[in-house]
Amino acid sequence: MNLNKLALNNVLRDKWTYFAYFINSAFSVFVFFSFSVAMFHPDLSLIQNGSSLSMVMIFGNILVYLFSFCFISYSIRSFLRSRIKTFGLFMITGASKKQMNAMIFKENMLIGTAAIIVAVIVGLVLSPLLLLVARHILNADGFAMYFPLKAILLTVVVFTILFTMIAYVTPMFLRKQTIMQMLTANRKGEREIKFSMLQLLLGLVLLGGIGVVLVFTDALSNTIGTFGCFAAFLLALYLFYRQGFVMILNLLRSRRLYKRKTNMLIIAELRSKLRSNVNVMYLVTLLFTATFLLTNMLYSVSTDVRKNVQRVFPFSYMYVSVQDNPLESKHIEMIRTTLEGKPGYAEYTYTMAYHQDQKGVGAVSESDYNAAAQGIGQPAISLQPDQMFVIQSSRHAASDQLFRPDSLITDLYTTHGLTPSLLGISNRSILVENYVRTLYVIPDNLMERAMQSFGSYMHVFAYHIDQWDRDKEPSVILGTKLKQEMLPADAYAFGFFDSYNLYQVEQTGKNLMLYVGSFISIIFFVAASSFIYFRMMTEKEKESLKFKGIVKLGLSRKELSTIISSQLAILMFVPFLLAIILTQAMIWLVSHEMSGPSGTYAIVALISTSIFLIIQIAGFLSVLSKYKNAMFKELYLNEMSS
Repeated sequence: MNLNKLALNNVLRDKWTYFAYFINSAFSVFVFFSFSVAMFHPDLSLIQNGSSLSMVMIFGNILVYLFSFCFISYSIRSFLRSRIKTFGLFMITGASKKQMNAMIFKENMLIGTAAIIVAVIVGLVLSPLLLLVARHILNADGFAMYFPLKAILLTVVVFTILFTMIAYVTPMFLRKQTIMQMLTANRKGEREIKFSMLQLLLGLVLLGGIGVVLVFTDALSNTIGTFGCFAAFLLALYLFYRQGFVMILNLLRSRRLYKRKTNMLIIAELRSKLRSNVNVMYLVTLLFTATFLLTNMLYSVSTDVRKNVQRVFPFSYMYVSVQDNPLESKHIEMIRTTLEGKPGYAEYTYTMAYHQDQKGVGAVSESDYNAAAQGIGQPAISLQPDQMFVIQSSRHAASDQLFRPDSLITDLYTTHGLTPSLLGISNRSILVENYVRTLYVIPDNLMERAMQSFGSYMHVFAYHIDQWDRDKEPSVILGTKLKQEMLPADAYAFGFFDSYNLYQVEQTGKNLMLYVGSFISIIFFVAASSFIYFRMMTEKEKESLKFKGIVKLGLSRKELSTIISSQLAILMFVPFLLAIILTQAMIWLVSHEMSGPSGTYAIVALISTSIFLIIQIAGFLSVLSKYKNAMFKELYLNEMSS
């Protein structure tokens, strides 16, 4: 028998062990191929070489490839650990390490080639459905089915390279092991983890400290702060997992329920594999958390584009004309002609005083503000002679107690014999966000004086129409005409702000992020579930040896089923539930940091969590069924054959 025949026989004889590795490999290839089909689609005319959209798609494909590489690498290492005893038997019968390396290389290439072929065929069959999803998410026109030759060639080439690299590197894991180590690899016990109250407290303090830092500081606004919080979170979670698990098991041993039914065996089973269980659950928790957080954040952001655009541009169209703008009348007439007749048409006009050297400060009269505020759904205000109302562009507006008015405003009130007082602060502006740092609403009788003392003023013309985010025509007409008529000397005479264009740019960008993030989330989720499956299958032989002894002492099949079910449920659902808690905490922190739409995040989190929970329950039942059948086959082989 030559090596090719031996490699093929190994795959066919131990097909269920190879099957999990094959499925993971094929799934990774399928995800990459599906992404590539959309990336090379001829109807995606927006994607041109060098454009930001094109770069994001290429970057996304590279990310998918890198995560696929990590996922397949982990799968092959777990797969080899489950076969290490078989390798030892081959070597004890005379096989050299060179022959072993060649056999492993051929096996990997055989599985890799089959995975590429199956994934591409499945991808071609499902392409119409996947392109329909991509069309909806990317909001692209067309996207009909086509023959994705470029996607096929790219997938075949890059994954052939990937599988060749893995097949070449994989045997290195076996080179340092002796035959005896291979034959006894599955019988080695684990070093026990000792409980340390100091480490547990350190983990809790770190978790609490991260929350305090994120709530009361701007740590996420800089790179060092972001990486520092992330590193502290990884350490805190590991310490909490490691010591928290030991503490819970110790507490359970001191309770009455410890001796009830099979609880003693379940707890003993968890303690015997405590170190490896903690490591796997920690890794799976991180992957689940990344999946949930990525899905929630990207979907919430993509659904809140309209609301965020309205925060930046409060009106559908705005024309800001500085003092003595010669084109003002002509432009306003053109805008009115274009927009009048549109459903929901309304016009709001006001004057804003500002200082040339302090452009961050502006002032509008109470009457002008109340008229404009009506257009953005804000309540009208009523000022006393000595009062002011403040609008700050920053989403973290200062509180009433901490706010200090600028000297320009203070002097304005003082010259009228008034001591200014504050009516309130808002961050909902009637002007484009960040156009001025602070906009003061002052009594009408002070406005004339403000225009004189500030030295400059501008007229603001704001327009609103219904369905501004869908009506492309006004945006195209006004944008083209204003651009054609603008001379270099007019560059600072006026400004035109178009919500439709901003909405389209933002929506396309957010949808693209959602599209790329969805593929990465799928890989994370499947990887997390696969880790548990590989963990169970890798330990199957060692577990069967242990349970054989207990079965001889009288353990029934039902009791064994309970032990296996409980153990798998803990491994699969503890990381899942902890990841949900961590995700909700992070979403709350981010919403608090951004003063964002927490309601949207909560709804998306509830829907996505329900979907992931259904998938997780289905995965649990599937893995449990396969593992039980495999274990029962090992333990009751003679009984079943008789």
